[in-house]
Amino acid sequence: QPSQVKSDVLFAIDNSGSMSDDQQALADNFSTFINWAITLDVDFHIGVIATEVNSGDSNVGNPRRDIEPGVLVYVPNQTPKIITNTTPNINSAFTANVNIGDCCSDEQEAGLQAAWMALSPPLVDDPTKNGGFLREDAKLYIIAVSDEQDQSKGETDFYVDFFQNIKGPRNTD
Repeated sequence: QPSQVKSDVLFAIDNSGSMSDDQQALADNFSTFINWAITLDVDFHIGVIATEVNSGDSNVGNPRRDIEPGVLVYVPNQTPKIITNTTPNINSAFTANVNIGDCCSDEQEAGLQAAWMALSPPLVDDPTKNGGFLREDAKLYIIAVSDEQDQSKGETDFYVDFFQNIKGPRNTD
């Protein structure tokens, strides 16, 4: 057993017009989640993506940042793309990253597809996009937050198989 559990947590956040209050509620309650992880001495990577899969937008959210399908969001010169145990002001960083605004995805809220994009080449390998987020020896958690049914292309089983196979075919958890 490892002495410290490693967990990679990817939040896929709906950025459609009705989600601003929900994004803020998630940010407001993040301290409970992160304090639990810190108490358990979890070595974590936390990333945020939008459910947007068709087109991005620039200078959106509060604070302003760019939204690209499948790419980890952050506030340039203010927050990291990947929040870790060593991130200063973890709650503030998550709040800034998760308040992605409501610019783009009114046409399709696709959290599964966005997570698939984020964890697939070329994005997962590109250090300017999502490189460094996914660790081979860490557990993977994907949390989709939306007020709509998922509208990803393809069957749910495709995404479940893909996510399970990232960690190996025998890892059913």
